[in-house]
Amino acid sequence: MDTKSFAIGTLSVTAVILLAALVILGQLPDARPALGSGVAMAGGDYMILTGYYERNSELLYVIDTATKRLNAYAYDMSRGKGRGGLGILQSVDLTKLLPGPPAKRSP
Repeated sequence: MDTKSFAIGTLSVTAVILLAALVILGQLPDARPALGSGVAMAGGDYMILTGYYERNSELLYVIDTATKRLNAYAYDMSRGKGRGGLGILQSVDLTKLLPGPPAKRSP
């Protein structure tokens, strides 16, 4: 057996093993998705937080500090793979919730 035939045979066997592994892994049920909760991040004019909403849903809170708005987005994982969607759940104007500047006291 010459070197060229040996290399072709080795590559063919490797390809068959990889194809078999791909077919077997394709038949396994999907693993549970990674869920993150309580994660916070800030950058520029935005703050981003995550949290649970329901059993199969998570929330993404985005706070825009420049416009003082909070948007809550929900991702529904119960619709199945590839059919989950991210949609806005609620938008809140934070200036209505936060107290104004303290009033000046007159002597």
